[in-house]
Amino acid sequence: KFYPKLTWSSPQDAAWVSSNFPDRMKCQTTGEIFLLLKSSDFIQYDLNHAYKNVVSSDSVDQPLQPTLTLRKWSGLHPAREFRCLVYDSKLVAICQRNVREYYEYLNEDMHRDSIRDSIKLFFENRIGPMYDGSHYTVDIYVDKSERAW
Repeated sequence: KFYPKLTWSSPQDAAWVSSNFPDRMKCQTTGEIFLLLKSSDFIQYDLNHAYKNVVSSDSVDQPLQPTLTLRKWSGLHPAREFRCLVYDSKLVAICQRNVREYYEYLNEDMHRDSIRDSIKLFFENRIGPMYDGSHYTVDIYVDKSERAW
């Protein structure tokens, strides 16, 4: 059981073509992988227009060599995935990664504060000290026991 990802994007926008309900991104055959990749606008953009808005760069002259990654499937709940924004090496924002759904319980003070504290602690101990960049985004998963990954 795998989750496909191509260079920069995963074919999340094509999950509707999958018959693997409720785990639409889970693939067990090469046919399922190809179906998701061929049906995804995200993947098509990466393959055909990746450098469309680049004004100048040495890397534009180099042809794009996409990489297909098959990650081992794990049933992560989308409500527990968070995108974190880092500016000047400081964690400045945390938002829900799944913008297609609203999870009301995440807005309750108890959950919100616990999740925020878990993410801040994880960032301070694991991400911040190990990454040299000053402006970046990082995705963090917080499990049901409020432990960040």
